[in-house]
Amino acid sequence: MNSIIYIFSPLIIRAIYNVEKSEEIQNIVDEVKNKLNYKGKLIGGIAKVDFPNAFAFGNFIFGNYVVATEGMKKIVDKNELRAVIGHEIGHHMHRDNFVMLLFGLLPSIIYYLGYALLTSRNEEQNLMNIGIGIFAIAFSFILQVLILAFSRLREYFADYEGARATNKETMQSSLVKIYEYYKKNEPAIESEENIGRTLFIYAIVESLANPLVGRQTIEKIKKEKVSPIEEFLSSHPPIPKRLNFLDNVKL
Repeated sequence: MNSIIYIFSPLIIRAIYNVEKSEEIQNIVDEVKNKLNYKGKLIGGIAKVDFPNAFAFGNFIFGNYVVATEGMKKIVDKNELRAVIGHEIGHHMHRDNFVMLLFGLLPSIIYYLGYALLTSRNEEQNLMNIGIGIFAIAFSFILQVLILAFSRLREYFADYEGARATNKETMQSSLVKIYEYYKKNEPAIESEENIGRTLFIYAIVESLANPLVGRQTIEKIKKEKVSPIEEFLSSHPPIPKRLNFLDNVKL
């Protein structure tokens, strides 16, 4: 099922988010990918939705896309949009769609193997099979948590590429604008999380965007407390940690 979804996901995502090719986004994509020295072909698109976000998706059959939403264009300036596009190109550079598909398969396979051992009705069913089945199911949940941690790591890598495409401060200010928007507009998240949560530059919780994000705002958010449980169960790192990470990277 995951393989089928991977193959047809570009068509599904384009339909759900009303994605159209965009000459403006394409020009930015071409400019940024050259700066990042990425040789693959990428299609720039605009998603006709109001919430601000950007995402990377695609495969070798239907092409690889870098998409920004109309809402994103409303809250960031041109240079911040380059940083956001750089982040998404980073996902393509690191082949995150394919990598996360493979890792996503493992918990499902282990879970159903354990479930099969627990529910089998043959004569060879014994305590050892039951024990292995229980262990497999428990391990599948542990593995899922580890995969979430791996997903968060990929987001740091993508943020690094966004900073390389522009600079640290621009990548930080783009993240802060998205962060502030979702703090004040949580209902907008619901439509985003229905499919492919890991696709987006920003996922889950958290602010109408301030058109001017100064260093003071960034420093304030960097000091915000992070919920360990929310971070533990999220596919994306918390914005305060992403801002601190960008402060410490060497470009």
